[in-house]
Amino acid sequence: MILLRFLIFYIFFALFIHNAGAKGAGSFEIDEEAAVRALEHSLVQSGSLLLGKGKFDFQVGLGFSHTTNNALLFSSIDSNRIVGQTKNTFTSIDMPLRVRAGLPYNTQIDVAIPLRYVSQQFIQTNGRNLPVDNSQHGSGIGDVSITLSKTLSREEGNKPDMIGFLSWDTSSGKRSDNGVSISEGFNEFNLGLTLTKSQDPLVFSGSFAAQRSIEKDHIKPGDQYRLSLATFLAASPSTSLKFSFDQIFLAKTKINNKEVIGSKRTIALLNIGISSVVRRNTFLSLSAGAGLTNDSPDYTVNLSLSTRFDR
Repeated sequence: MILLRFLIFYIFFALFIHNAGAKGAGSFEIDEEAAVRALEHSLVQSGSLLLGKGKFDFQVGLGFSHTTNNALLFSSIDSNRIVGQTKNTFTSIDMPLRVRAGLPYNTQIDVAIPLRYVSQQFIQTNGRNLPVDNSQHGSGIGDVSITLSKTLSREEGNKPDMIGFLSWDTSSGKRSDNGVSISEGFNEFNLGLTLTKSQDPLVFSGSFAAQRSIEKDHIKPGDQYRLSLATFLAASPSTSLKFSFDQIFLAKTKINNKEVIGSKRTIALLNIGISSVVRRNTFLSLSAGAGLTNDSPDYTVNLSLSTRFDR
């Protein structure tokens, strides 16, 4: 029932901002600046460009992520003999609500509220007994995140655009539901830098960020380091394309100052996305990603609709 409410809310909110972004009934004719707006929108969504003072961006999204891990079970007597296997499936549906606002002094604030539905399934077979199938589902509001960004320098000659950002991923969300983890439940702080360089009709962007988590209940999540590389292309008068590579290095988690074996992970995703102008100041974006490591999701799909307002 909670998921159904989320979907109904998402549909009505999406229709609301879609209609609010239109200036009058009917469609409009794409002008010469449409390509610039489509490309600009993609850059703002990725954090490679900030909104100007007095501009607001409202965004609703729908994201899907799926991961399946299989492992063989070996005999405790003869370690070379396979006696069964395990299959662990993790699926999450995210419906984030996001607001960005351009502030004075070339700064921007970004607030995101994620709504999540998570499904976990663990199946174990040993060849003699009936398979053990343990399925669980949960939903709730995840951790609210707040990001403050500032343009440090503008592109000039060989000098790229430079944006610094600091984000706080709060511990405000629902920790778990029905035994399924919904949010991290820790206060996490990110500090990063994004560099952007244009080469018409392409824009290149690179970002690096480091994350530190605050210990809670004797649990200290490992530090995270994220590297993102992206290329944007103004493909048509109303559409832009994005190709990106994201890699995250996660250090080992500690419980009571002891490292947890197997908690060190490396996540890598290759993504392709498209953004299009559907009405003046209203944009639709779709992206898909494929995991490149065993720790990564098998695939991800994200859809978002956003509307831009000027104060």
